[in-house]
Amino acid sequence: MGPKTPTNPKTAYLITIFKVFPGEDREKLERSWLLWTGARMIYKHLPHCLGLRRITFHKKLWADGGITYVLLCECLSLLDHITVACGFVEQLRARCCGYTALYRCTDRKSVV
Repeated sequence: MGPKTPTNPKTAYLITIFKVFPGEDREKLERSWLLWTGARMIYKHLPHCLGLRRITFHKKLWADGGITYVLLCECLSLLDHITVACGFVEQLRARCCGYTALYRCTDRKSVV
């Protein structure tokens, strides 16, 4: 099954990436991911106008024993309220935990 393509052209994503180095307590981190990733904060405090559709948590294991975690939040109306979204991203960045940014899908066929 491939990645889901947004059906709404105004859909965009709030993505946060975390790098965990070898030796970190993975089990504890994975049990408490809602807290340390900010997912709980996003679920409770993301402005409703952004249209949160889903929050997913992904994990990538590296050969050196490190792990990268990705928190993906799909928002149906984010592009309609970009200023509000940018303000919320700044609140997440103030936590000094991970790299956070906004992304949107583009139609590669229209790129020349």
